[in-house]
Amino acid sequence: MTSAELTIAEVAERTGLTRHTLRYYERDGLMLGVDRAGSGHRRYSERDLGWIELITKLRATGMPIRKAQLDTMAAYLDAIDMKISYYADAIDACESPDSYLSWPRPAAASVPR
Repeated sequence: MTSAELTIAEVAERTGLTRHTLRYYERDGLMLGVDRAGSGHRRYSERDLGWIELITKLRATGMPIRKAQLDTMAAYLDAIDMKISYYADAIDACESPDSYLSWPRPAAASVPR
């Protein structure tokens, strides 16, 4: 076991959740891809701990957590990532020396502020 892998008991202690709750999250599809040791025991990564923290915070808001809701949330996050990429590309294009928007605009500089 590497230092990045934690047993279910270690995760339960660190998160304050029960082993049963951690197993439930996995069984209900909230925890995707929890690794297993050769013995079949669960091995949690730091990424898994971050996901558990997110689930815990969402549950604390009173939000019912189901896989379908998490799929929807993941789709929204993907859309946000696409928008960030789009705007970053647009900014890069505007800052390009060949861009019309990067040309000096003396009229704009003369506007009183």
